[in-house]
Amino acid sequence: MSNQPPGGGWGPQGQPQQGWNAPQEQQPQGWNAPQGHNPYQAPAHQYDPGNAYGYGYTPPVEEGSKGVGIAVGFIFGLLGLLGALIFAKPLTKTGAAMGFGIRIALTIVLVVFAALLR
Repeated sequence: MSNQPPGGGWGPQGQPQQGWNAPQEQQPQGWNAPQGHNPYQAPAHQYDPGNAYGYGYTPPVEEGSKGVGIAVGFIFGLLGLLGALIFAKPLTKTGAAMGFGIRIALTIVLVVFAALLR
């Protein structure tokens, strides 16, 4: 293997005689390297990837866990809801209110069902 470009070697001043960097008329027959393109140069335009959907807007990250809040509000009831409202992050507070609401609704359904069975 040699380090010479296809179709020729290097000239006396270190310049290629023919091959990759040779003028169009000196390149080997069938050699169609792109002219004027440097794959290592910086892009001509600034690319903004946006988010995963291809839009430029990325919504802010919400803090907390809705699932944990629902569990706290459902299992611990009013005390869990109050504790979450005082100490938790915003998304956990929302989950605790939902969990407490689910607990109240389920309690009402069970009380009505028990009253109908009497």
